Amino acid sequence: MADIGHKLRIKYGLKINPSLTDQKRWADLTNSLIRQGHDRSIAGDAAAKTIFPDFNSMVYASEADTIEMLLQQVADR
Repeated sequence: MADIGHKLRIKYGLKINPSLTDQKRWADLTNSLIRQGHDRSIAGDAAAKTIFPDFNSMVYASEADTIEMLLQQVADR
């Protein structure tokens, strides 16, 4: 199974896997936006745009995980 950094790289079109610190920052901001009432997908995208400077710079031919799965995997670390 690929690690969460790899999954975030695929989902958000990043050039490299985000660091553990950036993974946690993404999860914290995503959860905060969800608590504010944003849809999970929109919250994940907004957090990725804020945290990852290379957001959407690559396109990968792979199916990405759901926001719920990604948040759980970051929390489990």
